[in-house]
Amino acid sequence: MTFSATPTNGGTPTYQWKLNGANVGTNSATYANSSLNNGDILTCVMTSNLGCVSGSPATSNQIVMVINNPVNAGSDGGISTCDNSGAAINLATLIIGEQAGGTWTRLTGTGGTFVAVTGTFTPAPGTTTSTFQYSVAGTAPCPNDLSIATVTISSGLTASVSISASNNPICAGTSVTFSATPTNGGTPTYQWKLNGANVGTNSATYANSSLNNGDILHV
Repeated sequence: MTFSATPTNGGTPTYQWKLNGANVGTNSATYANSSLNNGDILTCVMTSNLGCVSGSPATSNQIVMVINNPVNAGSDGGISTCDNSGAAINLATLIIGEQAGGTWTRLTGTGGTFVAVTGTFTPAPGTTTSTFQYSVAGTAPCPNDLSIATVTISSGLTASVSISASNNPICAGTSVTFSATPTNGGTPTYQWKLNGANVGTNSATYANSSLNNGDILHV
């Protein structure tokens, strides 16, 4: 906000701005502030340099500030959740305390465009994440103030692992290296098992040169 003082019979006056009675600003006909609070009171004291003038220093009228706070789309501005059920998700339940009249949009495409969606969403099997926003427009005099809450839904991931052997069948005493290939493992941990008993280390490979006919290995 920029406040402007209009003097009467001030000549070349000096100014003292006051916020809630405390001195602020500089000796200028204008004063700017972007940190005002609701109910703040602003005045300006002008001292005229004219001769034979009465009422100097003169105190201006008061301006009492009315501050409209931005609306809040939800109590949590960023939520991540998992849902592998394949059932429809009620988006409205993901943000507690959301304001009425908001709009749900979903991030789609490589360009990152948000498009309008309804209040429910059914994740497709095999998808990784879906990002939604719930936005609420402000009210006058701040209609362009938007409060946005973001929800990320992860769904449809199935973890699996397969193994392969460097050689099979083998001759007795031959070393065999087994390799694990994970799917949706992230940074996984491994436990190798030989005939059901734990062997090896937390590694994607396991080697053994003492195997017997019919031994069974898995991870």
